[in-house]
Amino acid sequence: MKSLYCLVLLSVLLSACESVPTGDALLTAMAQPTKTFVFNLTDLPSPIPATQNPNADIGGDDFQNAEQALLDFLEELSAGNYKEAAELYGGGFEIMIEHNPDLDPNNHAALIQNACTINGAQCLKVESVALDHKAAVNGYIFLVEFQNEDGTLFELGPCCGGNETDTPPRSSFTFTVVKDDEGQFLVMDMPPSMP
Repeated sequence: MKSLYCLVLLSVLLSACESVPTGDALLTAMAQPTKTFVFNLTDLPSPIPATQNPNADIGGDDFQNAEQALLDFLEELSAGNYKEAAELYGGGFEIMIEHNPDLDPNNHAALIQNACTINGAQCLKVESVALDHKAAVNGYIFLVEFQNEDGTLFELGPCCGGNETDTPPRSSFTFTVVKDDEGQFLVMDMPPSMP
């Protein structure tokens, strides 16, 4: 909310600058007593109408459909249903293709299967899903935690000789879900990978 008030205040100040004197007029104006403006920021109109507020429909059908698409995608990965998971994935395949040069680059189910079974993607059961924020008119950002096979919380620690001071372990991972042109929500991110 403070950002909104600062934006409004900045807008008021900038509009006042349109009539700032220059040269001799500036020197004359500087010699005049300073004017003080006092106003209540809550009385100012909001520059962002509620219909354009990116978080206005959190909890609506789109949010529920986006969350369900994410849960379905992660459940299909965890269950080994890679064809179904591929239908819910809208992200890039470049890294999967690079890691699997012998696979047909158009066989998305096989690329996702190898990502989960060979290339280190942690296609685990979901522990929790929480909305981080609405990304845009057609998308949401979620934070997801996963369970290890023994039911404990999955944490991704430092990699490749790193230490926990430089790279603290993390257990929450960001997933973006967007609505495509046909109205279907697609997950744009794969689960985290471990080497």
